[in-house]
Amino acid sequence: MCLIILANDPKSLKYDDLETAYKRNSDGFGVMYINKSNKFIADKFNPKNFSELKKLFLIFINQTPRINS
Repeated sequence: MCLIILANDPKSLKYDDLETAYKRNSDGFGVMYINKSNKFIADKFNPKNFSELKKLFLIFINQTPRINS
């Protein structure tokens, strides 16, 4: 299954929404974004639990500025 969440401001995503996605999708997670150096990044991972997903997500949201800013 593939679930796509578009967030113009990644910091606006709610943990409740991510947790719901985590519980409903056992195939793992992927992220795509433009980093602060204007480089396209695509990565995928399979967290062992929701706590691990939150830690990884925090890394990603701190690497990208607000989209369309």
